[in-house]
Amino acid sequence: MTRPTSIVDNPLVRQAPISGLLALSALLSIVMPSLPITAHHLFAASLVCTVVATLMSAVPALVHGAAWLVPVLLTVDFVTIALLRTGTGSGSSLFTAIVVLPVVWWASLEGRRTVLFAIAGIVVVILAPYVLTPSDAPGAGELVRLGILVVVFGTVAVVVHELSRRARRSLRSAEAREGKVRAEIDRAAAVQRSLLPTTTGRITEDVVVAGACLPARSVGGDFFDWYQTNNGVAVSLGDVMGKGVGAGLIAAAVRSTLRSARTVDDPAEALKRASDGLSAEGIGPDLAFTTLFHARISDDGTLRWSDAGHG
Repeated sequence: MTRPTSIVDNPLVRQAPISGLLALSALLSIVMPSLPITAHHLFAASLVCTVVATLMSAVPALVHGAAWLVPVLLTVDFVTIALLRTGTGSGSSLFTAIVVLPVVWWASLEGRRTVLFAIAGIVVVILAPYVLTPSDAPGAGELVRLGILVVVFGTVAVVVHELSRRARRSLRSAEAREGKVRAEIDRAAAVQRSLLPTTTGRITEDVVVAGACLPARSVGGDFFDWYQTNNGVAVSLGDVMGKGVGAGLIAAAVRSTLRSARTVDDPAEALKRASDGLSAEGIGPDLAFTTLFHARISDDGTLRWSDAGHG
């Protein structure tokens, strides 16, 4: 059984808050003098990367099976945040905390290596000013910040990864249980279909019978039956209250108890015996309510019928 793709598995859904925060950070840097842009070329590059990442996240909607896209997309996100941070004051930038979003995303993926990739992204963001603007690199205190952020965000990545792993394991267990339940229901439906009469055409010289049952679910409480008796043919039509496997089991029990009274010529007596048989087995009206129509067609053409609330 294939699990349908969840909306949270869509890269565009996960990328949207990252791109939104990056765009908001860029807007605030432009309109607020208190948030200076210290390296305009790096700031502009971060804007381009934000657009690229947003467009890339929409690719799975057009191309299925692009498993390589998420790691590449997350790499672009880390580079974008590094450019934005370096271009808006490096160590004094207020936008470093955005890195927690791709860290959580990457750590939530399968495989223990994703935690290392998330930590590597943090290191890239913190050390970017030393590479991109060496003449204006932060002081030694920035390395202390690097150590603290690696520990804090690394711990977050480990916790997120473990929670995601447990959630996936629980989901797979639930899917396995659901698969077993569906298989049981399918088998129950096959058994119920096998209990319905399959012969069609002429039952007696003057009687032709045919029928079909299309339950709302795989297993239902509606049923029909016909069979030959000593003096002709018996025809039944029933409806068990409710739907699903429970109603199907009751329908099978009603059918079998009614068939056990095939030697009784009076259809009303046959219904009474069927009701008594169900009551003796503990299946009373508190467990199931069944309406039933039962008729006997004799060889001489006489029709006798009894209606137990079926109408």
